[in-house]
Amino acid sequence: MGRAKKFGIKASLAAVALTAPSTAFGWDIDRLISTDNTSLLLSADKGSTLRFSYYGPKIEQSDINPVHDTWAGANRAAYPAFGDITNRLTSFQMTHADGNITTFLQVDSVYSESTGKGEATVFILKDKHYPVTVRLHYLPVKGSDIIEMWATVTNNGKKDVTIRRIDSGFLPIRRGDAWVTHLHGAWTAERQMVKIP
Repeated sequence: MGRAKKFGIKASLAAVALTAPSTAFGWDIDRLISTDNTSLLLSADKGSTLRFSYYGPKIEQSDINPVHDTWAGANRAAYPAFGDITNRLTSFQMTHADGNITTFLQVDSVYSESTGKGEATVFILKDKHYPVTVRLHYLPVKGSDIIEMWATVTNNGKKDVTIRRIDSGFLPIRRGDAWVTHLHGAWTAERQMVKIP
C-alpha cells in the first residue's frame, strides 16, 4: 500500500463588495458560505468540476435559485487544475508519477467540519485518472467579512508526485473595481501586504 503524502497551503481572503451571480443550470450541490455582509456560492454535480457561482452582498438559501436563473457569466471553475482548462489561470498543477502534467479534479463529496474558529465547508475533489485527492476548505471568520480558504492535497499512489503549483483558493472576479489584499508569500517578505486589482 502506498504512503499518503499531504501538502497544504492556507491564506485568508478579504471580502470585496460586488455582485457576480451564476448559471442557469440546476446543480446537485449548492453550498452557500456567508460572512456578516457577503456570500460565496459554490455549485457542482457529483463527478463534475466545482463551479464558482456567486460572490457579493450577502444572500440567503432562498436566493440561490434566482441567482442561478439570473445570469450565466460566473460559471467558472472554483479551483482550476492544469490541463483541465486551457488558456486560463490555474490554481493547481502537479506532475504525476508517470510524467503526465494534467489533472482533472471532480467533486466527490462535500461536508461541514467544526473547527476552533467556526464551521468550515470542505469539498473533496478527486482526480479522474490518478489517486490524488484535493480538499478545499472554506471558513467564514466570525465578526468579519473574511473567508479563509485552504487546500490540502493527498497522494494515495505508490510513487512520488511533484507539486508544481498549489494555491490556497481561487476567486475569479472579473468585474467592477475589485481589489484583493493578501500577504506576500516569498521568504523574508511574509508580512508585507500586497494589493492587486
